[in-house]
Amino acid sequence: MQLDYSHQQNWHFESGQHQSPINIDDQSVIDWQRGSAIEIDYQNQVSEAHNSGNGLEVLVNGTAILNYRKFNLLQFHVHTPSEHQLNQHTFAAEVHFVHQALNGTKAVIGVFFELGAPDPVIDSIMQHWSKPGQFAIKLTDFIPADPAYYHYLGSLTTPPLTENVEWYIIKEPVTLSSEQLSFLQTLMPKNNRDLQAVNDRPILYRP
Repeated sequence: MQLDYSHQQNWHFESGQHQSPINIDDQSVIDWQRGSAIEIDYQNQVSEAHNSGNGLEVLVNGTAILNYRKFNLLQFHVHTPSEHQLNQHTFAAEVHFVHQALNGTKAVIGVFFELGAPDPVIDSIMQHWSKPGQFAIKLTDFIPADPAYYHYLGSLTTPPLTENVEWYIIKEPVTLSSEQLSFLQTLMPKNNRDLQAVNDRPILYRP
């Protein structure tokens, strides 16, 4: 179902004060030295890449160790422009790797894009976009070399906006070209949810 991002106030909303996305302010984060490094083991075989009706969505398998626990990768999708802000800066795009643990807990790794050199993963997707069947990508090219990240508890950013989602936002952005950004925007010109209040939530920083 395609969402109307121009009238987000009409979206179905369950309840809660811990919604996503948010602005992350470096002046108010809490140092989290005991947080674990993100460990990913993503497969390189795409089973499906399609327009979900709300932008690019790619089905792929893999696992991630987040805060010392194992999560299974379900899919990744892209928002243009970014949903989260960093120090009130909006990036050109943001990719979300959506995971789920065996107990049902959801966790999302977010990576920012800014304009620059082409991204090899998006390049592969564009090359295979009109061709049916599986193809290979190197998902680790999406992950920045610097492992520093922010962590907070939030929600899904599309209805039903369910809370208790663990967010891991990587600080260092990667790049994509203006041509790649245009490709993403042809699928959905603007698919970012409005910023939500941080309220009483701590935002942790794992350098």
